[in-house]
Amino acid sequence: MNVFRQTFSLVATALFFSPLHAQEEKDDKIATVNMQRLVADFHKTKAVNETFAKYGEEIKLEDAERMKAIKAADDEAKKLQQAAKENNISSEEKSDLFRQSTAKQREARALFEERSSWVKRKQAALNDQAKIEFGKIRKELMGIVQEVGEAEGYDYIFDRS
Repeated sequence: MNVFRQTFSLVATALFFSPLHAQEEKDDKIATVNMQRLVADFHKTKAVNETFAKYGEEIKLEDAERMKAIKAADDEAKKLQQAAKENNISSEEKSDLFRQSTAKQREARALFEERSSWVKRKQAALNDQAKIEFGKIRKELMGIVQEVGEAEGYDYIFDRS
């Protein structure tokens, strides 16, 4: 039994110290990189940002046109209401003008709701496309960082951003 304990102790000691010995032979070379800064400073990022800024401006212009149409419908509804309030017209004409005014108000409300959903859809599509494009840039940069890391002999590269 004593021989068994001695053998077990010897094997356990050898196994315990072998990783320490292996680590002493080779120190890991570790690097960190700020990917947010790399993406921001990358030459392709500027072109992508300009493209998305242009799309954003197009959305704003289209939105302004839609708002003009909404305001025009609302103004027309108000004019119809004002005309219906005049005393020199018949009650049948007043009723007809109020109906037209109500229809124009509904039209303006429907245009506004449609515009709101349109803006949300366009903005979501723009954000999704931006995620895709910046993902491609990030992936390209990660490949470049990996190549440089291998060339420089780094074992591990961590993103610190």
